[in-house]
Amino acid sequence: MWKGNTAPIYSGMRLTLVKIYYFEEKDAPLYTRILCQLPGAFSAIIELGKAILVAQFSCSYEKHIMRQADTYDIEMPRRYYI
Repeated sequence: MWKGNTAPIYSGMRLTLVKIYYFEEKDAPLYTRILCQLPGAFSAIIELGKAILVAQFSCSYEKHIMRQADTYDIEMPRRYYI
């Protein structure tokens, strides 16, 4: 369902890198949908049991996101891609 146009706002690449996160396991689609609602998330590809998120979260923000990930049934086979 189309919800409207959005304009992604990128921070300076010297301050915050755009990263690609890959999640697997049962809660990967749910957790990625939650992260897509946060400022800094640009795009996601979601399938059953796995998801990819493209985002530009600050380091301090990312720390809280990864801590929250421990409460879900997800795995990150690799840290993230830059």
